[in-house]
Amino acid sequence: MILYPGVQQKVHAELNTVLRKGNLPTFTDRQRLPYLQAVLFEVLRWQPGVPHAITASDIYVGRYIPEGCIVIFNVWYVSCAKVTKNHIFILTRAVTRKFRSRTLRHLTPDGQLIPQAKQNYGIYFGFGRRVCPGRSFAEYALWAAAATMLSSMKFERAKDANGNYIDIKSAFTHG
Repeated sequence: MILYPGVQQKVHAELNTVLRKGNLPTFTDRQRLPYLQAVLFEVLRWQPGVPHAITASDIYVGRYIPEGCIVIFNVWYVSCAKVTKNHIFILTRAVTRKFRSRTLRHLTPDGQLIPQAKQNYGIYFGFGRRVCPGRSFAEYALWAAAATMLSSMKFERAKDANGNYIDIKSAFTHG
């Protein structure tokens, strides 16, 4: 939210409109907060990835993958691509677009969630037998935490001793 204050302002506006300023959200409000949900979908799409270890050696598309090898499914690429009738992934947008416009990918022109948004969301919790058993809990906990925090506070950059804003570098670390 600090990196994209315009997105935070739109979430605050939606929360204030739906809940009236000063009220905390409940799960019954969730359907009436599509922009907040779209932001959460985009947050998960923005930096996904949980590695898995191969339990048995395999050959995939002519390549040998030894047992114990760590494999990370490229969810980011798939979420930025479309599948053709031949199951080939093709990038559908420039990688340099801002988070704000990417959030809109999950909404219809009238501001409601697109029908496939929930379906697309599932890929961030694994596939097949490896799907996360705590997926529903995580989804509800993420929504409750984000909705409560954003309805009760504003996230801003910190200031140094002289009162100047401290720059934030968008970076991800491993480990």
